[in-house]
Parts: sequence; structure tokens; C-alpha cells
Amino acid sequence: MSPIKEQIIEANRHFGWNEAQTLMDFNNEHSEYYCLVNQDKLLGYVALHHILDEASINMVYIDKTFRQQGLATELLVFVLNQLSQRQVKNIFLEVRASNHSAIHLYQKTGFDLLIKRKNYYQNPMEDAYIFQKNLTKGDQDESKE
Repeated sequence: MSPIKEQIIEANRHFGWNEAQTLMDFNNEHSEYYCLVNQDKLLGYVALHHILDEASINMVYIDKTFRQQGLATELLVFVLNQLSQRQVKNIFLEVRASNHSAIHLYQKTGFDLLIKRKNYYQNPMEDAYIFQKNLTKGDQDESKE
């Protein structure tokens, strides 16, 4: 197994995924990982599932030693551009209500709060926010002018 995959397996534990779950995700035909790598060091990644014209972001991860440098924004904007070029119309994601830095990132990159799921997460019990980004929205706005 590649060193990058091994590092993703380890990083996914941060999200509560075990090795078997990550390996299954690697083999899922709809699963995509966009990785930021320096030599053989994984700096961060965005993991998502892409089906037809929709995508669901499962994880946005930046190694703690590289946080607060704008890498998450840079990587997420890159992923959004890639998905837009592939005709994806809507992207969804969920986040813990207490994860203020992630919420700020998603709002800064154009995601809108769609719904709040009460007591969605356990250990600890917490609400989830579901965000959506419509990638065709800008095209619609431009066509109105």
C-alpha cells in the first residue's frame, strides 16, 4: 500500500473511520480523494462521493501542523472547480455545529446552510448542519444581468 493511502487511513480515524471503512471507501467507484502532498507527506485531502451531477463531501482534512495557512481553502476551491468542470450541479456536506472553523471555511467558499439535524452526532451528542453549494447558481445569476 502506498504511504499516502496509509496516511489517509490514519487521518480518517480523526473522523471515526476505521481501516476497513477507509479501504472500502478507496474501492467505492464513486469515491474520490483530492490530496495535497509534499514529497511523501500528506498535508491534507478532500474526500467525496460523486454520483451523476451531485457530490457529497465526506471529509476535509488538513494535518494539524499545516493548519491556519489557507491550505483548506485552497484545496476546497480546487475541488469545487474540478467538480464544476465535470458538470456537477450540487455539492452537499455535513458538519458538527461546534466545528466553527469548518463552518467558516464552508461559508467562505459559498456553501449555504440547508438544514439543521438535531442531535445527529453521538459521543458527544450534537447537532449537525447540512450545507449545500449550487455550482450552477453563478451561471444563473450572470444570465439575469
